[in-house]
Amino acid sequence: LADYYSEAGIFNNALYAVITAIAGGIATVAVVFIALVDFLAELGLSIGNVAEWSTELPAMDWTTIGFNVIGDFVAYILLALVVLFVFVIITAILLRKSLGLLSAKTGVGLFGTTGLLILIGAVLTIIAVGLILIWVAMLILAIAFFSIKPQQAQATAQAVTPSQV
Repeated sequence: LADYYSEAGIFNNALYAVITAIAGGIATVAVVFIALVDFLAELGLSIGNVAEWSTELPAMDWTTIGFNVIGDFVAYILLALVVLFVFVIITAILLRKSLGLLSAKTGVGLFGTTGLLILIGAVLTIIAVGLILIWVAMLILAIAFFSIKPQQAQATAQAVTPSQV
């Protein structure tokens, strides 16, 4: 649609949103992986000896594990959620820009509404209501795409006279 409407911002903002979403997912997985490795190291386990976990876990004295071990793990997980939240907000802002441009070019206001709902939903993901809003926004986005009216090609061809041939 960006080519059709000669508006590079539609494609560029959507592309940046996808790249940001992928980067956010990778960053979140990295923080969770670090949290898991650190937690296992605190327990005296490592990924290298997974086969021995079946004998080490039952023999472990769970009463000696302090709050700091669990607290560090929870802190890492909260950090991962904050990283994910920030990337979701940035992605939603970029999508809103793209959908706003698409709304202006197509004349279909539902694209703008979808962009706004995605942004509000991204902010409200902190209380889980945002996920429902994002789902509704995706439904409205599908309706918006089906609402696009093709532009009528203007007939500018002139009649060719024998003297022009």
